[in-house]
Amino acid sequence: LPGIAYYNKFDRILYIMDVLKIIFIKLKIIIFIIFPLHLISRITFFITRIENDFIKTLLIDLFLKLYDINLDECKETNLKKYKSLNDFFTRELNLKYRPLSKTTLPISPADGIIQGYGKATKGKLLHVKGVNFDINKLINSNSKEFESCFFINIYLTPSDCHRVYSPDNLELKKITHVPGNLYSVAPYVVHEINGLFEKNERVILNLENRNFKSRLVMVGAVNVGCISLKNYGLICPTNKRISEITTGGSRNIDKYKKGEELGMFNLGSTVILLMKTNKEVTWSSNIKIGAKIKFKQKMFKD
Repeated sequence: LPGIAYYNKFDRILYIMDVLKIIFIKLKIIIFIIFPLHLISRITFFITRIENDFIKTLLIDLFLKLYDINLDECKETNLKKYKSLNDFFTRELNLKYRPLSKTTLPISPADGIIQGYGKATKGKLLHVKGVNFDINKLINSNSKEFESCFFINIYLTPSDCHRVYSPDNLELKKITHVPGNLYSVAPYVVHEINGLFEKNERVILNLENRNFKSRLVMVGAVNVGCISLKNYGLICPTNKRISEITTGGSRNIDKYKKGEELGMFNLGSTVILLMKTNKEVTWSSNIKIGAKIKFKQKMFKD
């Protein structure tokens, strides 16, 4: 190993451990690239929907041992009432644990960890560690409307609630499903695979009101080949290359109140919210890279 002779014994051990960690990560990236992730996701789809009492109890117990989940925040706290692992994974929150922030500005649409935020310029979304994403490729658009906008990227860990909510009182104008890869969206993978969010399967929601336009992007990943919307059912997977639903803005089902559920992931993934407002805004002090954020939390200072 280069330069190892200049380290003392203890530092050599730490150095070797760091190198092994990097090698392990690189091997995992190779696995994600060469393995049939869509097939793996279809198998996961089947297994997580098994309703046999013994098997689903075993799977839920194993999931609880692997991840730190606060059952007190669940609307249904009796594990026996969940039909399958997927039914448990997509569990509803007890909304008393998510009071609505007193703010006139958009709120967080999901529970998760902040992986990036800021103001996009020249059509580029800057992620952590200098990783850039092309906004138009991300939202499947040729328009320059979102070349300059505010954005936040929230990574939903396996222990989080995987329902996604409206960040404001908004109308849903269009739904676009873009098929693609199902690379893991874990932070270490995002940094290694160039343009990952642009390559992965995703559902894009065009949401707006008089003061606020947004694109809410639900990014699929391995084991998350299934995204559904509250009023439209299963959006992906699908065999179509690109499918679009243009909604009627005057219909009640296309209007969502602030904090109302929009849809859900069937296993964890990432939400990217692009926002254009009529005025300049300042990020709230709780918005930091790597910080935990919860649905209904403030994102901007009033």
